[in-house]
Amino acid sequence: MQLSMKYLQFILLYLLCNGLYAQPSIMPITEPTPPPLGELQLGDRFINFKAFDVNQNEFEFSSVFDGKPVLLVFSSLYCHWCTETLPLLEQLQQDKDNRFHLILFYVDDEQDAHADFAQKSSYPWISVWDPTRAFTDYMRYPLQATPTFYLFDATGKFMSKREGYQQDLKEFMEHL
Repeated sequence: MQLSMKYLQFILLYLLCNGLYAQPSIMPITEPTPPPLGELQLGDRFINFKAFDVNQNEFEFSSVFDGKPVLLVFSSLYCHWCTETLPLLEQLQQDKDNRFHLILFYVDDEQDAHADFAQKSSYPWISVWDPTRAFTDYMRYPLQATPTFYLFDATGKFMSKREGYQQDLKEFMEHL
């Protein structure tokens, strides 16, 4: 029996969303003084990466560090818990009076679905992705599940990480 590529992609995405598949965390090093591979340690500087926004413009993660903390969220369009998190993120940004930047990185490969979602939604954050895997530095952020949250202070130092659905995002963001 031959499985279609779409079916295999669906199975992989299902496993990723449910934390049963881990992406490899060892990727090519492009920074002159990179943090160690694997998990970021508290106080480590962020790992810069490039991706594309919904208009296919190149986005560089380092560009958002302008004196505000940054919440980087790895998410999926097809993950139930990821979509459940979106209203919580919107409420958190309102409650915190937009005192932090929110970057949503979609791990899905489907350009039309990502662009359609981003254009239809009114969420006030930057939505990026890299369907062609043209850039790989973001893969140095280990993912065991989606959504995965990385919190950085205003200078780019790693403060905290959470995996999976988080109803207590306000507690997670208490440092702000």
